[in-house]
Amino acid sequence: MLRSLQQAAPKWAVCGNAGIDVLTGQHAARIAQCDDAPVSIGELPVRTFGLDENFFIVKREANLAVHGHFDSFHFYATELCFIADILGWESYVIDFCVTHESRGNKDQQYFLSRKKWSRLRSLKQRTYVANSTSNLSVFSGHIALDFAFEKFFTSAATFRGQISGLIRRTLFERRI
Repeated sequence: MLRSLQQAAPKWAVCGNAGIDVLTGQHAARIAQCDDAPVSIGELPVRTFGLDENFFIVKREANLAVHGHFDSFHFYATELCFIADILGWESYVIDFCVTHESRGNKDQQYFLSRKKWSRLRSLKQRTYVANSTSNLSVFSGHIALDFAFEKFFTSAATFRGQISGLIRRTLFERRI
């Protein structure tokens, strides 16, 4: 199973048996839950940005690590997929059936974990400003915004000290 995935997608870092197809937005899975018969959903393997935690494999070579805030299993695999994507790796739903002895736990811990993960990710999605001796570069994830900031700040280079303070106050404190 992993050999064929390696041949088809050498940049895989995380794989599991349930997730969302990145191209269609549809569920993709190979799973049996409790006493139910095994189910196959979608064409597998398929690329995903997040996996269910009932079963997943991490490629050692990817050298992934997660944030230390996890106090339950919820969103642990999603975090691994997120980190893998940032580092240029890929995640896949594979055709590997596991019997999951639960139908899922959307309990209080799930919602608390979801809130923590969302907050963690929003904190890490802030704008970065790189300043060299000849250039100022803004990285916000929004190309038009980056260009506008760079144009404005480059043309106002005489006010560099004031602008640096403005950048820190507006971009980093607001986390846009």
